[in-house]
Amino acid sequence: MKALKTVHVATVVVARNACTFAVAFAEYLVFGSSISSQTMMALFVMLLGSVIYGFNDLNFEPVGYTWIFWNSVMFSTNQIYEKWAMGTLNNCESLSNIL
Repeated sequence: MKALKTVHVATVVVARNACTFAVAFAEYLVFGSSISSQTMMALFVMLLGSVIYGFNDLNFEPVGYTWIFWNSVMFSTNQIYEKWAMGTLNNCESLSNIL
């Protein structure tokens, strides 16, 4: 990842944790998945921790955060696409039929 040239590994890990919230929210919107109140609370705590970390990052580098943002968007989009693709497969079909 290009972001690692300008930000700490911990920053990348925190951003990846925020992706969990994004994927869960997208699954709710796209697939109508239900989210329990305990899961929702845990996801909000993780997201809040990520935001707090981001605001208190002493080595804030806009370029690094831009790379992390776009990596997170692509990662989350890929997770939703994979779930959709696997849900549309029958036992007889191969993944190449969908792509």
